[in-house]
Amino acid sequence: MYSVHLIYNGKIFPAQVTQAKAEYVELLVKEPEQFKLGDYISFLDLNRKLEMRIIHMEGSTLSLYPSNSDIFLINTATPTSTLSSMSQDERRKYIRFNVDTSARLHEMSEDFHVHVVDISRQGIGFVSNRQDLAQTMEFDVDLICQGEVIHPRVVIRNRIPMEFESRYGAEIIFIDPNELHALRYFIVMQQLKMMG
Repeated sequence: MYSVHLIYNGKIFPAQVTQAKAEYVELLVKEPEQFKLGDYISFLDLNRKLEMRIIHMEGSTLSLYPSNSDIFLINTATPTSTLSSMSQDERRKYIRFNVDTSARLHEMSEDFHVHVVDISRQGIGFVSNRQDLAQTMEFDVDLICQGEVIHPRVVIRNRIPMEFESRYGAEIIFIDPNELHALRYFIVMQQLKMMG
């Protein structure tokens, strides 16, 4: 552990770094009630100042990630009319974060499980043995993130048929703001896990 300072809401707070890996920083603070999940914070370390955001809070532990990261673009307002007028290649310009988790999609008459393979600003990519999901179909989702289940609503935007299954792209059309924080934290943890 080593000591750093945080600037938050115009005040300076001491902190102890417990983990620093790639761009992710985890630290202990004395007054966790002073901080709010999702807020911007300046991290002062060895004569450098990094602009971060709080992506997770547990007890006295804060988890920070750079505020300019693409994970903070997930589910930001891009009008659906703009997305639907974009070509497939234009939509692929958004960074995809590889993940490995499962989800259950459901609507009024059916439930089925899928394997989620990536998440981007636009939505989620998943693989299913179902070949019959049409574009514009909407589903409520139970997405497993770090032992937590979040519940976004998605609409199918594309399908790539493969030999025994299909790969689908689904736009997130609704997610609770608190669950969005959990999703971002999950993505960061998945990226760190893949780095080894």
